[in-house]
Parts: sequence; C-alpha cells; structure tokens
Amino acid sequence: MIVPGVAFTPDNYRVGYGAGFFDRVLSEYSKDTISLVLPPQLIDNFSRNQWDMPVKNMLT
Repeated sequence: MIVPGVAFTPDNYRVGYGAGFFDRVLSEYSKDTISLVLPPQLIDNFSRNQWDMPVKNMLT
C-alpha cells in the first residue's frame, strides 16, 4: 500500500492529514507499506501518540 503523508521521520513515522484514517488502517494491515518522500518532507522528530503507526518502507 502506498501511504501518503505531509512529513516523515527517519524511523518511518509520518505526519498525516489529521483524521487518523491511515493510522487505523495500518494498525490492522500486515502487508508491505511504502511512502514516497521528498527531502523537504524529512523532519527530525515530532510528538507521537500511541496510535501513530510507522510505514514499513520509505522511498526518498
């Protein structure tokens, strides 16, 4: 599954669009996931919640 995002951390966590849709889907999805990330979208860190789910792969 290709997962969109606004920003991404080096450990594959993402900032989405605010509704939590992909975090709910990713919590039950066991197949491969990937996000396409432009260099300006990489950030060092952000505050995560217990429901935030990382993607398995990022292509930069």
